[in-house]
Amino acid sequence: STSIKLFDAFGIRIGVDGSWFVVLFLMIFILSTPFRDTLHSSDGVAYVTTVVSVLLLFGSLIVHELGHALVARRQGIAVEKINLNLFGGLTQMTRDAASPGEDFKVAIAGPLATFGVILLCLAIDLPIVGASRLGHAIVLDDTIRITPVLMSLSWLLLMNVLLLAFNILPAFPLDGGRLVRSIVWRITGDKRRGTVAACRMGQGLALILAGFGLYWTASASSFGGVWLIALAYLTWQSCKGALLQSALA
Repeated sequence: STSIKLFDAFGIRIGVDGSWFVVLFLMIFILSTPFRDTLHSSDGVAYVTTVVSVLLLFGSLIVHELGHALVARRQGIAVEKINLNLFGGLTQMTRDAASPGEDFKVAIAGPLATFGVILLCLAIDLPIVGASRLGHAIVLDDTIRITPVLMSLSWLLLMNVLLLAFNILPAFPLDGGRLVRSIVWRITGDKRRGTVAACRMGQGLALILAGFGLYWTASASSFGGVWLIALAYLTWQSCKGALLQSALA
């Protein structure tokens, strides 16, 4: 699919597809009101804080993908581009890993980059406001005074913790699933067995996501439920494609 180029980083093209703008708009729309209530501010201040926070989140997704991309390049795998989309980001490489060690290094690099973002947020926040005020800001507690900068950084910290926790689940195509593949591949010497193990876990995750999505949609009629169902479908299809490719290899 075609994408819009944002910029180049380390010689790698960073772009977004059309669905990214949908997510950008929805996140700003959904978060503006709770941000305004927590900040006790005008609509303008809340809006600017929300926009900056959401853009910082997408920036942290780019950092995550650059982790994969730069380590892949060090392993001799050419990287074509990084694209942000409805479900996060994707690093497009010219080939798959040729060994379990290569597979493990590329897979772990993204979560490590996200962990670096988490540490950076903590390093900035904790000396300025302390653990207590940071905790209040993370849960959008409107009973204490929270500045726009603290609001933005604390929200970014929370989102990256949640993204890291989700991303390391042992299910393909998440990074945790790729780590499972590399470990099974190393133990058995068979890449296909590693792929099958990771994809079966991925399909299990897809069914769980679809179940939660259906329940959420039926009980609250919210966008979040529909998004989970779409994510479940994408996860299932990705596993199906990887299983088919491994069978033909």
